[in-house]
Amino acid sequence: MEEFLNKFVGKYRNAEDDFLNESERIFTNTIDLSHRSLGGEAFRPERALNAAAFDSVMVGLAKRVEQRPIDNVPAVQLAYSKLFEDQDYIRAMDQSTSDKASVETRITKAIKAFADV
Repeated sequence: MEEFLNKFVGKYRNAEDDFLNESERIFTNTIDLSHRSLGGEAFRPERALNAAAFDSVMVGLAKRVEQRPIDNVPAVQLAYSKLFEDQDYIRAMDQSTSDKASVETRITKAIKAFADV
């Protein structure tokens, strides 16, 4: 993760305004959508916030929001519920969470889960 973030920051250190504005739009819309559809208990499959759930769901939602707005809150809720029924996703979220294969698995599954919302 540290290597990824260092590369990202290096690449976008002097980013163009268009990139920054679009990134802000996607981020703001994704946060708003997650709050509206998943509420305060999102990313908490048990008691505490699960960072692996947060990173993957937010990437999955952001990739979808990047294409067009999402107004169907029940569809987001259903996709989220189904994602948390996927045993491969659960393993990637609970075990070896910083392992490259786990990160790729959970993000790929989250992107797929929200793709058709």
